[in-house]
Amino acid sequence: MIEGYGGGLGPGALLTIDGVGSGDRGLQETSVRARVVRAEPAANRLSVGFLSLDGNAYGVLAELAKTVEAFRPLHR
Repeated sequence: MIEGYGGGLGPGALLTIDGVGSGDRGLQETSVRARVVRAEPAANRLSVGFLSLDGNAYGVLAELAKTVEAFRPLHR
């Protein structure tokens, strides 16, 4: 998800993402092709599906996934 997006892209549009990260750690420079899956103009959000990942993007996303997993409640 891209937060703070104020452009006019809609579902199906192609784009290149030049930085990935979280608010806590800042952005890592990257060049990732993606397609818009959902646009929420009122919330300034854009959801995308990655078409490719470079090493920087993969590393950041792997770290974010670990963080999410650490806070996931255990299911019994």
